[in-house]
Amino acid sequence: MSAWRPLADSLSPEMRHLTVELRVMKDRTGLSLGQLAKKTACSKSAWSRYLNGQALAPYAVVAALGALADADQARLRALWELAAEAGGRAGEGSYAASGDGSRVDEEHDAEPTRPLGVVRGPSPMRRWLAIFAIGITVVAIGLVVAVVTGAISRPVASPAEPRTPTPVGSCQARDCTGRAAEPLGCDRDAVVTASVQVDYARLELRYSPVCRAAWGVLAGARRYDRVNITGDGGAEAKGKDRTGSAAATPMVAAAGPEVGYACAELTSGARKCVGAGR
Repeated sequence: MSAWRPLADSLSPEMRHLTVELRVMKDRTGLSLGQLAKKTACSKSAWSRYLNGQALAPYAVVAALGALADADQARLRALWELAAEAGGRAGEGSYAASGDGSRVDEEHDAEPTRPLGVVRGPSPMRRWLAIFAIGITVVAIGLVVAVVTGAISRPVASPAEPRTPTPVGSCQARDCTGRAAEPLGCDRDAVVTASVQVDYARLELRYSPVCRAAWGVLAGARRYDRVNITGDGGAEAKGKDRTGSAAATPMVAAAGPEVGYACAELTSGARKCVGAGR
């Protein structure tokens, strides 16, 4: 196992958690930095920064190391997104396209590289264990942030009733089908996987890595505009705008961000779809 240097005290809890996870996976592979650089198309100097918490690794690099260490990719994705949000999503831009279409690090040291491997899907048992671990981590991080920012303070006169936020991942996959995302906390880690302008409205396909569910949102909608979502196994959910501002569908199960598509049908007659195969 490598003798790692201590991480900086100034590192955010989310970035520290991801960096420690990278170190554990690197130790698990038994690879040197040079060997790891060749297998992941990322230079040794870049890996040194990522493994010491000096920069946020692009998700493609994190996923490649996860594949070598046989790690749970759903858990890695959630950890990376928390770190990216805390650090301003600084890591995605450090990859550029090479002449043969593969992606390589902009600071690559001219070593030979190989394409990133195909990521193997996690087993159901490991996926559930990862979701549980992420839930515990989110609660712990929330308490640390509350103490540091002074959110936990002396009560003031006539305090409002405290509201406990819904934990991320109150449902998963098929348990989420047909249910709204926000009350179950699935919107808290959601990412927009695809979007398109439909006349006067904006159609978005959203996905929660922790809940493993997708849903459609039609922003700027008018009354009676419609939006629907299709996910795993052809499962569908529909939504209609009734207020003249926005419409959203219930969730459908989706194994990954590349699964599913959403369609919008406006009262103006405009219709478009976005997502996988659309």
